[in-house]
Amino acid sequence: LAYRRRTGKGLNFDMSQRDCSVRLMGEAFLGYGMNNEEPTQLNNAHPHWAPHRAYRAAGDDQWLTIACTNDEQWRALANAIGRPELANDPRFASGIARLHNREALDEIIAAWAKDQDAPSAKLMLMHAGVPAGEVLTVGTATEDPHLQSRDMYPPMDHPIIGPHFSFAMPQKFIRTPTRPGGRAPLFSEHTHALITKLAGVSEEEYQELRATEVVDAHPVGLDLR
Repeated sequence: LAYRRRTGKGLNFDMSQRDCSVRLMGEAFLGYGMNNEEPTQLNNAHPHWAPHRAYRAAGDDQWLTIACTNDEQWRALANAIGRPELANDPRFASGIARLHNREALDEIIAAWAKDQDAPSAKLMLMHAGVPAGEVLTVGTATEDPHLQSRDMYPPMDHPIIGPHFSFAMPQKFIRTPTRPGGRAPLFSEHTHALITKLAGVSEEEYQELRATEVVDAHPVGLDLR
């Protein structure tokens, strides 16, 4: 925009989705460039932090995620799960030690998590200072208090399918609303206004276009009337 103001000319902006995705893998490419080593698959684990994964919780396909990035969070987790002695266990007393003993650590946390209600455990751990979350399904995501407080699912009414929720933009601005301005249009709902008002076609010409099926109020071959 600054260039346009200065010169009166525009610029071509080319941004590839794959280029953006590769740019988000900076650590992997940096490691390969320095060590010539391919990164290994860690699933939900982290190359530098432990515990860091999703643990099965009580219920059908319920999962609780925990990610401790420092000793303070680890001590808080040990206290929260009722195992304060783990904080001073030599196997887990430092970040390096926890990484080297990741499997034993995961077994202990998994044994605790399997009896926990994921939403309740998440809140308990967060209040204790432990980064935690529940793995949401599509259904539970629409009911999530945090997402609802962010107005991510504004209600909408549609003349055919009735009331339903829609999606707001994730960006939040100070003065500009990010809710959808309205429902999706029906087929040909605005054709008459666009052609007669925007394109300047007379009503008589528009009716002729309708009669010759250049434009129609319904999809060709479907009788929705």
